[in-house]
Amino acid sequence: MNEIKFKRLFSEFSIKGLTLKNRIVFLPHTHGLVSITGLSTEEENAYYIERAKGGVGLIISGSYVVSKDGSYGRTFLNASDERAIPNFKKMVKSVHGLGTKIIGQISHAGSTKMEKPEPNLFAPSQVIEKSTNSYTIEMDKDNINEVIRDFRKSAENLAEGGFDGVEIKVAHDGLLRTFLSPYYNERTDEYGKDFEGRARIILKILSAIKEVIKDDMVLGARICLDEFDDEGYNLEDGIKISKYIAETGLIDYISSDAGSWNIFMMEIPPMSVPLGFSEYMSSALKKAVNLPVIAFGRINDPVQAEQILENGNADLIGMVRQLVCNPETPRQALHGQVDDIRKCIACDEGCIGQVMRMQPIRCIQNLSVGKEKEYGIGKLRKTDSAKKIVVVGGGVSGLKFSEIAAKRGHNIVLFEKDTLLGGQINLLKKIPFRNEFSEVIRYLEYQVRHLNNIDLRIPEEADSEKILKEKPDMLVIASGAEPFIPELFFNEKTITGHQLLNDSANIGKNIVIYDQLSKNDGMGIAEYLFEYYENIKVHYVTPTSNIGLTAQPENVDIILRKLMPLDFKITPYHSIKSVSKNKIEFQKAYSEEELQVNGYDNLIYLGSIRSSDKLYWQLRDKIKPTFRLGDAKVPACVELAIHDSEKLARSI
Repeated sequence: MNEIKFKRLFSEFSIKGLTLKNRIVFLPHTHGLVSITGLSTEEENAYYIERAKGGVGLIISGSYVVSKDGSYGRTFLNASDERAIPNFKKMVKSVHGLGTKIIGQISHAGSTKMEKPEPNLFAPSQVIEKSTNSYTIEMDKDNINEVIRDFRKSAENLAEGGFDGVEIKVAHDGLLRTFLSPYYNERTDEYGKDFEGRARIILKILSAIKEVIKDDMVLGARICLDEFDDEGYNLEDGIKISKYIAETGLIDYISSDAGSWNIFMMEIPPMSVPLGFSEYMSSALKKAVNLPVIAFGRINDPVQAEQILENGNADLIGMVRQLVCNPETPRQALHGQVDDIRKCIACDEGCIGQVMRMQPIRCIQNLSVGKEKEYGIGKLRKTDSAKKIVVVGGGVSGLKFSEIAAKRGHNIVLFEKDTLLGGQINLLKKIPFRNEFSEVIRYLEYQVRHLNNIDLRIPEEADSEKILKEKPDMLVIASGAEPFIPELFFNEKTITGHQLLNDSANIGKNIVIYDQLSKNDGMGIAEYLFEYYENIKVHYVTPTSNIGLTAQPENVDIILRKLMPLDFKITPYHSIKSVSKNKIEFQKAYSEEELQVNGYDNLIYLGSIRSSDKLYWQLRDKIKPTFRLGDAKVPACVELAIHDSEKLARSI
């Protein structure tokens, strides 16, 4: 067991008499686990209870919305609805029973809505909401007074529900930040015009909340410190705003925040944004205010968290995605089990990628997210009948299946033909700013190498004879997939993305990428080329409508910001018609028009992949049961590989 101690992280801390057992805070976020009627569900309760079971000191639940008109979408809880109170009481009691405190965050969506078309986009002034290119509704004073009443009523319901405190959202989305923003607020009345005017609605809301919550309840604000928008406000402004609100005496703490929906990469930063990128912001805030400060922004490691506290840059450590990925992070850190902590890699595919579509939250590494009642802490049961299972392939699927099956008590023989575990992740992590995918393998490999009932055979290639000699009760084929080049595209200049990343091809200066599916691959390959080769030109061609269609928008945004200033060209809606040594001919969609590319040095073909499932077909009738997992079953994504593998391991 690792004996690292985190004295600051696991010291008590008090906010206005509310004593927390440690400094870790589960920050508010949307999770999509609310009913379409705007009321809570058992799934939402289980979601928060799971984080309390994992040992977090404080949960800030929400964002809850303060009215139907102020909702981001159908899957947000309406805190002003009194029907929410019984479930509030139930959830708070459960969380308190596990030693965790809970505060409820309330918000009005303003001009940031998930519904299409966006209804009632309220803002201080009529402008274009940049994230959707829709016009906003300029609020009159009746609208403003109604919002203040809705915040008051919602806070009253939270108090009745037993919450330890209330937090208002003046953060990366929602109405209240837009009153502070010079882009959104062009008003000349008392709610605009100058600094004090733009902050007026916030102070009125805080005063109204003070009237209805209990004296011992905490009142806080999550405040965007920097919009990262040339037409918005910057860090200097954000600190001035925070100091002004703090000095009113109306709040007891500030939770730091940054970004906005139109600068989404700074709101929910992906892995290309550095870990702990925002520490300088919470540090500046800490120096400016005499209130407890919660840090935020890609914090996924207790060592990192301890250092932030040691540096005096925050009082509390806010996490969302890390505690989604691994609710047991606090407990594991407390007991020194640092290597057992599964870390969030900020891929944004399962969490924000789902909830922005108004779907329940997921995590590519954690099957239990949103399904805690079925797969959560304490739900992995030991088997009554241990089996000997042969697993072929030490990629994501083979490793995940082996981990879960072995933890249940089965005996595993795991074959991997290469010298490294991890399969295609070992290629993916070579792409610039994708190295954190290696964390998926680090965690799984650590588990597999420390379970005594896994016989790891590496490097050793499995064949039918070896497998039959083991006399297994069950066989799992997780041998991955291989790309291939269709005959139409093939010549000596055509290579696959795998060949490029394996350094097994000679690369020239004029390169064409043909991306048949327009997933993440093409963007990553283009990044890789510009990172490791000099004086090159890249022409990206796809039969689809654009680059990175299935990628998260914030990832596409960041990557295009890097690629577009370079010698990089995108041509959508074009399919390959013919390939020869000296030219490639493309056919424009819905047209007779053709495009000819001459003098190219390499054609990188991305598209055709086939499962490596030969052993499955050889042995499926000789060893029963025999299963396929991961890319050996169907070429897909990391999330499906992990989730399907764990489900199978739990079912046997």
